[in-house]
Amino acid sequence: MKYTASQELKHSIKGKNYYYKSGYKKNLVYYKMIKILIICFSLLWCIKFGYSCSCAPITVEESWCQADWISYVQIIKTPYNKLNNQSEIDQDLYGIKYTIKHLEIFKKPSKKKLPNIIYTASVSSLCGITDLAKGNKLYLSGFNEKKKGLTINICTSLLFNYDQNGSVLESDIKALRKKSYKSCKKEKKSGISKKG
Repeated sequence: MKYTASQELKHSIKGKNYYYKSGYKKNLVYYKMIKILIICFSLLWCIKFGYSCSCAPITVEESWCQADWISYVQIIKTPYNKLNNQSEIDQDLYGIKYTIKHLEIFKKPSKKKLPNIIYTASVSSLCGITDLAKGNKLYLSGFNEKKKGLTINICTSLLFNYDQNGSVLESDIKALRKKSYKSCKKEKKSGISKKG
C-alpha cells in the first residue's frame, strides 16, 4: 500500500515508528534543520555587529592629529571603576580606570600636566581597551575630556605603525619626537564610527 508523504508520517507516528521510511522525508527534515540553523546563525551575526565597536577608517597621522595627548606609558595599576557598589563591571564609557606613569610625552594640551589616570570603556563593544596589564609599557594616544580627563579607545589610541615583532617603528618614534603631526587640521575627535 502506497502512502502520500503526509499519510506516511501519520502512519509512522501512530505506529510509534518515529524514523522516516522514505529518503524524501529524511531530506525534508534535513533541509528544515539546515534552514533553522542558518536563521539562528544569521541572527547571531546581526547581534554581533549590532553590539560591536565600529571604527571609522583613519591613518596613523590622522590619529596623531586628532589626539589631545600622545605618550609612552607604563601601566601601574589596572583596577575597575566599580559603580553602584556592584561586584560586576558596569557597561560604562569610563568603566576601567588605569593608573599610568608617563615615560615620555610627545603631545599634550599646552601648559598642562598630564594626569596619571586614564579611562576607557568597560567592554570592547563600547570601544574600550580592556586588556592592559600591570607593568606593560606601550605608546598610547587619546583625548582630554572635561568630565573625566584622559581617555583612550580601540579606534585611535593604539594606532601606530608596528614592525614584525610588534614594536612601534623607529620612524614613528622619530616623527613623534619631531612633532610632525602638528601641521594637520583637527576634524572629528573620536575615530569611532556612528554605525551599528
